[in-house]
Amino acid sequence: MEDRSNGADDNRGDWKRAKLSRWYQRMATTAIDTLRCARKLKDAGVPPAQAEAMADAIGSELVDRLATKADLENAVTTLEGSIRVLQWMLGLTLTFVVAIAWRVFG
Repeated sequence: MEDRSNGADDNRGDWKRAKLSRWYQRMATTAIDTLRCARKLKDAGVPPAQAEAMADAIGSELVDRLATKADLENAVTTLEGSIRVLQWMLGLTLTFVVAIAWRVFG
């Protein structure tokens, strides 16, 4: 068993990342309980073969539309890059404004 009581931030971060990774994997595979869905459809009067096909179709459709961890990491990376570009643009703009103000009023 891993000792998490040493207080090291690196170990704690790794442990949290591993726990989140397991959670994401579990959520991706359990987006919908197709067996339970099929049973509910059967209980509602849908023929068994049709209920199973419908539950399977719904489950696969939902899983295909879920964002993966890689999708989210890609989006975060893209947004971070855009924010850095905007920070540089703002810095340069402010520098030019100060230089112009200094020239006009200084």
